[in-house]
Parts: sequence; C-alpha cells; structure tokens
Amino acid sequence: MTLSNQEYAAIIGDDTKRIAGDIVWEDRPNAPTRQFRVEVDSEAGHPIFIKGWYNPHSGKLSYSLIHRIVGRIHGLDLGADHCNPDGNLSEKNIKITGWQADGPGGHTCRMTSPRLGTSQWGCA
Repeated sequence: MTLSNQEYAAIIGDDTKRIAGDIVWEDRPNAPTRQFRVEVDSEAGHPIFIKGWYNPHSGKLSYSLIHRIVGRIHGLDLGADHCNPDGNLSEKNIKITGWQADGPGGHTCRMTSPRLGTSQWGCA
C-alpha cells in the first residue's frame, strides 16, 4: 500500500489526534539507548503510533510518526549528521521528514536559537 499526499495531509491535519496513554521511556536491552512507543487515537481511526529514541552518550534524539502499513511518515531527528533529501550530508542539524507520494521526503533545519520554535529555525 502507498500513502497519497492527500492521506498524509489528512493525518497530519487531523486535530482529533491524541496520544493514548503515558509516554514511558524504557531502557533497551544490550543498548545504550532509551525508547518509547505510544499509540495515537483519532476520530478517523488512523493506524498510527509514535516511537521515540534517545542515546544519552551521543546526544541523538528521534521521534517518528509511524503508519502501521507504510512505515515512518513523519519524523524529527536531533543531534546527529543527517543525509538531506538532495543526498548531501548536513552536520548536527535538525531534520524534519514528511511524506511525499513517491516516498518519504523532507527538509533539514539548522537550529539558530536554543529555543525550539519554528521562528527560530532556518529551514531549507
């Protein structure tokens, strides 16, 4: 199954989405990272959940909105080098990934201020 741009926009724009339960970070066996997984409920019943990963040793942090059928459809990655959609490597940027009908796409934002707000990000 593929996800159309319209279906993606409907999921992202759905104001009824709610995290179902508490977010509990858990240690991963034999790994230095912590993670969580939490279901997302909505009136439309989108088949989605959120997964988060954190590695305190490297400072890498990732949040992903995952569609049960097509996989990761939206994400935020912090604290690591990332490959941009154009194939170039960007260093220690914030990467926000969204869906495009022909597959995942996205853009990378360099944080220009320690406060997290879209007005403080320079996005390409």
